[in-house]
Amino acid sequence: FAADMPGAQKMVGNFNMGVQLAEGKYIYIIHDDDYLLDGAVDVILRRLRELGDSHQVVVFGTQLVDLECNVLKVKYFAEAGDYPPTEAVEILLDNSSSMRFPSFILSREACDAVGEWDIGSYPAIDYNMWVRSFMKYGVRMLPDLLSAYTIHDQCVTMTMFNVASIRPLCDLFDIAKAGGVVEGGRLEELKSKFLHQFILAGAWKYIRSGANDEACEVMQIFDDPEMKQLRPSMKWLSVKLLFSVYLSLARMMPSARSSAKPA
Repeated sequence: FAADMPGAQKMVGNFNMGVQLAEGKYIYIIHDDDYLLDGAVDVILRRLRELGDSHQVVVFGTQLVDLECNVLKVKYFAEAGDYPPTEAVEILLDNSSSMRFPSFILSREACDAVGEWDIGSYPAIDYNMWVRSFMKYGVRMLPDLLSAYTIHDQCVTMTMFNVASIRPLCDLFDIAKAGGVVEGGRLEELKSKFLHQFILAGAWKYIRSGANDEACEVMQIFDDPEMKQLRPSMKWLSVKLLFSVYLSLARMMPSARSSAKPA
């Protein structure tokens, strides 16, 4: 337990200390507010035995739940599939919510090769590890729905929607570029789509709870110089315009405004 580390460093320190202490063939980390579904351990062990030494990175399905364990969304793959590095990285970076932390299993061999969880990439430590792992080994995706990822206003995800988070997210694409697994033009397209989706998802979390002032702050991330350098994302253009219009109208109608934090 990394008790002498502050804040985020403590969390990442605990990840890495757990890896150092682990003696098994695979590394699987799950947050204390997430959990495995009934029978998941048996399925995980069976699947890993079936794969043998043929795969170093494995991803399975997870469901998003609230604090009362109500299912909000399910993320799973229709069928099992093997994806080499280029395809794996494209799948990951094509959608900012394509993966959740408890769906990821890494072999000890792969963990030793790609390195520990990187505190310098906070708050994108999960994506940083996934990009590095996928670039080197690709990924085996399994259709089994085995875990639950809890969404609440104190989770790390809810603290990410600010300008300070943009640099670590942009670093993901620099890592992919340095790895040479995705062509430059395609990588720029993915970067624009990923960051637009990320920001708009953050704005939506506040809009749907009536916290319009906070949603406006998230939308202001688009004014950051790094964001202005991105090519337009045609997929998210209409959503961006819709949110902008809605929030502009909300500012003009006091009854629609709220500065309350989401419950």
